[in-house]
Amino acid sequence: MCSGYLNWPLALKQAMNNNHYRLTKENLEYGINVCLEKVRTILDDVEILCLNNGTEATAVSLYTVAIEEYGKFLMLKDILNTKANQVGLYVVDKSIFGKGKRTHKDKFEKAIEALPEVCVEYHIRDINENENLFPPTYRGGLLHLREIKNDMKKHLGYVDGAILLNFDFEVRKNLLYVDWNEKMNNWRKELIKNGEVEFLHSMDELEPDWDTSVEKEWEKTLERSEDEAEIELEDESLDVKGVEYKNVRRLEYPKYLTFAVRFFKKYLTRPSNLIS
Repeated sequence: MCSGYLNWPLALKQAMNNNHYRLTKENLEYGINVCLEKVRTILDDVEILCLNNGTEATAVSLYTVAIEEYGKFLMLKDILNTKANQVGLYVVDKSIFGKGKRTHKDKFEKAIEALPEVCVEYHIRDINENENLFPPTYRGGLLHLREIKNDMKKHLGYVDGAILLNFDFEVRKNLLYVDWNEKMNNWRKELIKNGEVEFLHSMDELEPDWDTSVEKEWEKTLERSEDEAEIELEDESLDVKGVEYKNVRRLEYPKYLTFAVRFFKKYLTRPSNLIS
């Protein structure tokens, strides 16, 4: 390193750092707008898949790309809201663009924290399923929930339990790529939505009707959920953060993903997603 580096101005040190881009305000604003437009384009393509017999695994995988790109959009916006360096440039970590560690994870965490639940919750799985079926990032949480459930069973008898899977990078890898599951000594199983699990964990919410079977009651619940989701989607005064996300999550493919896409698009019209 050059002599006297510690005494160099901050802007000059940043210029020597190959892990960052240095962008003008105009370039950064342009990139933010391009990023948001890319999110909208991907969402349009996901909806096309949903409405034209595209497979669930492919449509969901593409949807996760929209979520990750939205996380990139938010990270770039955060940088724009900071102060430029001494030479008027904004320092952008290259990891935002996939050039470094934790790149996917950081963008997904940013997006999932910001987006409404209706846009990020994929589906639930029973916690009694073999933990080795799940991506590594979910196994710890699954085992922890199982411990809690087993402890509660000692006092309450029967206790139900489920773990939530989000539309994230681990789900994308599971659905999109063929891989060998070393723990199971078999090819990795796709963790696509299982409607039976949602049904079993929604039993307590069903309205009792002794003239029909439980299956018929569930069909009525799904119809009601779809109707309510449609009403919320069309309600221009309703903030997407206030949407009853369980109505969407319990629907089957392609309905649940179509609603998630449309609520996502609606959320993108919020003033907070615009740059001044």
